[in-house]
Amino acid sequence: ISVGNLTTGGTGKTPFVIWLASFIRAIQVSSPHGRRLAIVSRGYGAVEGQVNDEALEMEQRLPSVPHLQGPDRVQLARTAIEELETEVILLDDGFQHRRIDRDLDIVLVDATRPFGYGHLLPRGLLREPVGSLNRADVVVLTRCNQVAEEYRRKIKKRILETNPAVLWVECDMKPSRFLQASGADMPLEEFRGQEVMAISAIGNPAGFQSTLTQLGMQIKQTIVWGDHHHYTREDLEMIRTMASQKPVKAVICTHKDLVKLNVDRIGNLPLLALQVDIVLNTGRPPLEQKIRQLVAGSNSSEPGLP
Repeated sequence: ISVGNLTTGGTGKTPFVIWLASFIRAIQVSSPHGRRLAIVSRGYGAVEGQVNDEALEMEQRLPSVPHLQGPDRVQLARTAIEELETEVILLDDGFQHRRIDRDLDIVLVDATRPFGYGHLLPRGLLREPVGSLNRADVVVLTRCNQVAEEYRRKIKKRILETNPAVLWVECDMKPSRFLQASGADMPLEEFRGQEVMAISAIGNPAGFQSTLTQLGMQIKQTIVWGDHHHYTREDLEMIRTMASQKPVKAVICTHKDLVKLNVDRIGNLPLLALQVDIVLNTGRPPLEQKIRQLVAGSNSSEPGLP
């Protein structure tokens, strides 16, 4: 099962993979048709010999699901099958990775910038033309709660013109709690109406900042780094200095940032990550049914490997 994007930048892929893996794990536990699951990913932005921030986040959220990461995803898939006896592979960020065949191709489209500003890289954000969605089995429109219903209908219309048979799913990115590196958590109401600093090194920082604003926080300072940025001591000092210039109650980041920063405080300020979960609205029952049927019928020992 491949989960991928049409564009670069954050579309909510990691929260969706976490939801999908959790759903498949639930089938594994409750059904005689449950299959052993592993995640395989490229690991963009990883330091040599280590896994990247997305893998660290998934490890915290999915401790019982093996995650193999590296440049040769075909070999990793073979390892998952032969050494871990994996029967269901989630190919993370796999839409453009054509070496591995797939039984289900899921593509996420960010409602706030669905078609990469209309141009391929480097002029726009498209990895490949919109017409490539004719390969998709499922299209999941994410961040639906951040755009108007009429705009969502226009996105759906264009995609269905490209692929009339695709299963259409809509979802929101729903904040659930604040987390600290030590494992402590706080309710979302903790900083409602408070002045905070927002830092991030993700594909769509505007979406993250918009979520904080919707939760009632006043963002007084922001720092944005490139996706998969590796934090340094100098970065921590910059955060501390900027936060002291306009007094704030906390420094807020994403879970993807927290696993790299791995501290509870920066200076005298608490550092907290906003945990975000996928909530499926439109298309959930047929998607779950499709996954159940696929997992129940998954008995090939060597699925799609060349």
